[in-house]
Order: sequence, then C-alpha cells, then structure tokens
Amino acid sequence: NISLDPASTVVYYANTSQTVSSVPVYGNLSTATSGTKTLAGDISVAGNLSIGTATTLSAGAGNYDITLEGSWASNGTFTENQGTVTFAGTGPQAVSNTLTGTETFYDLVINTAGPVTSSASLTALNSLIMAQGNITQILSSKPEDRRMIFEEAAGITKFKAQKKEALRKLEYTEQNLLRVADLVREVKRQIGSLQRQAGKAR
Repeated sequence: NISLDPASTVVYYANTSQTVSSVPVYGNLSTATSGTKTLAGDISVAGNLSIGTATTLSAGAGNYDITLEGSWASNGTFTENQGTVTFAGTGPQAVSNTLTGTETFYDLVINTAGPVTSSASLTALNSLIMAQGNITQILSSKPEDRRMIFEEAAGITKFKAQKKEALRKLEYTEQNLLRVADLVREVKRQIGSLQRQAGKAR
C-alpha cells in the first residue's frame, strides 16, 4: 500500500495516456501535459483535484468513483462514464471549468459541511444527491439562487447557454446578410453605371 502525505501533490505528467493508481488517499491530485489519465479504481482526494489543459481524466471502464474534500478545477476534460463524484469536504469547496464553463457528472453527491460554489454550469446525467444540511442551505437562499441551482441540477443551464450561443450566431448571420444586401445594391449600381458608359462608347 502507498501512503501519501495529506499535503502532498501527485501530478500525472507523462505526455501520453496514464493509469491513475487507486491509493488510499491522495493529498492533491493533478493531470498535466496531454493524454487521458484513467482511474484504476475508486480514489479519494483530501485536497484539490485539477485537470490540466489538453488532458482528460476518465472514470474508466470500471466506472470508478471520486471522493473529493477540496476544490475541483478543470482546464481539460472529465469523462464521467457512470462513476460517482462526491464532494465531502469539511469547509467550502469550489467547482470550476475554464475550458467549457460546464462540468458534467454521471452521479453527483454533495455531502459537505461547508458550501459548494460553482463558476461552471453543473450537469448530473443520472442523479444528484444532497445531504440534509445542503438542502436547508438551498431553501434558505435567495429565490434567484435557488432557481439557478435547480436549473443546473435539471441540466437546463446547458441548454440555456446553447440557446444564447445560437441567438448570438443568428444575430451574426443577420448582420452578414445585411452586408451582402449592401454589396448587391452597390454591384447593381456599378453595373448600371458600366452599362451607361458602354452605351455611350458605342
């Protein structure tokens, strides 16, 4: 058995695919460089988990679980398969995804003593389980905060973001069509002018 210091950081750094060992408890866990880093078993992380740029962390064919007591920061990709991610910290925990702004889990469990905040839209494909204290915290929050939490849990936030992006593209297309119409008018004006000049030249 491998024993790691709770303050230590293990970085899976090879420029290729790697297997993430199922040690009793990681301190902090990071992926870096490139390639897919695949879980070989359930893991626990006492600190933070960081998915590096151009890397993928995969729950593996065994649909392994991750229990996390610190924050989740992704600049890469998480392949959830059918694994469970449990936030089980004693203090505040944060979730971020700077690559897509969205983080997708299969089963998501929030069983923390402190709050879990997220700058990313969260999607639970199968189930979302929350401890009693977390539910009380949601119910006592502002209506707009509650709505956002329920929309994220239902996966609606992702579709709202897609709608916003589609509307932005539609507006861009409409602007392009206006430019094309202006160009067509200008070309017609030039054709008329050239036809008159050709008539005079004859």
